Amino acid sequence: MKINTICLSALGALTLGTALTACAPAGAPEPQQSAICTTNVWEPAANKGFCKEGQKIAYLPDSFGNQQLPLYFITANCDLRYSVAMSNGGAVCIFKTIDPDQTVTFTPKPAENTAEPQTEGQE
Repeated sequence: MKINTICLSALGALTLGTALTACAPAGAPEPQQSAICTTNVWEPAANKGFCKEGQKIAYLPDSFGNQQLPLYFITANCDLRYSVAMSNGGAVCIFKTIDPDQTVTFTPKPAENTAEPQTEGQE
């Protein structure tokens, strides 16, 4: 029984190690781990001249509570081939700005309520 537990532990460690290694994309440049760039602006134009591509970047906005801001930041500033850490107060990732010529502005339409109205006693 003890040998089976050791074998399963070794197999689990090998599987986890393989999964973690697979997170780094093949052929991607090695991220710069020695420095971190911090910003409080999600717009890529402001960060492009401030941070270097491949460098770790931390988005720490001045305001707290808008859960969409970290998503905007990640979409416009992160190399999504690497892991991203996000909370409703900020985000950390490997910096890679988007090409402004390749962006599309999206304005969502207001959602329409398609639910049937219910009156008391109906199910």
